[in-house]
Amino acid sequence: MLRAALGQKTDDKAAFVKVVQEGIQNVSVFDIADIYPSMKSLLLPFSRLRRKVENHHEKMDRILGKIVDDRRRDNAAKNNSDGDEKHIEDLLNVLLKFQDSGSPELPITNDNIKAVLMVSPNL
Repeated sequence: MLRAALGQKTDDKAAFVKVVQEGIQNVSVFDIADIYPSMKSLLLPFSRLRRKVENHHEKMDRILGKIVDDRRRDNAAKNNSDGDEKHIEDLLNVLLKFQDSGSPELPITNDNIKAVLMVSPNL
């Protein structure tokens, strides 16, 4: 499923899978605010879980940003070469093509692409 979204050649697949697994562990951890939900806003500043989730978000953002930038660079290099090799369309390539088309009605940013990759049911 990951291959359908990111393609076969991604050096960061292992790092991506590791961060996803860390995220699963973070949401399955006990937090004191789960026992006292009415006091969640008071307990949140003291929660270690919040810091873990923020760190996890930063890691995921860096990895997905690197994957998007690497793919954009690879696509540009393939377009400049004499390209006899077959180009495989995956979700990331489709999103990058849509971004490059520059649709004024619905502009797409790198953050939009990363969000789609994260919520994709294929992952």
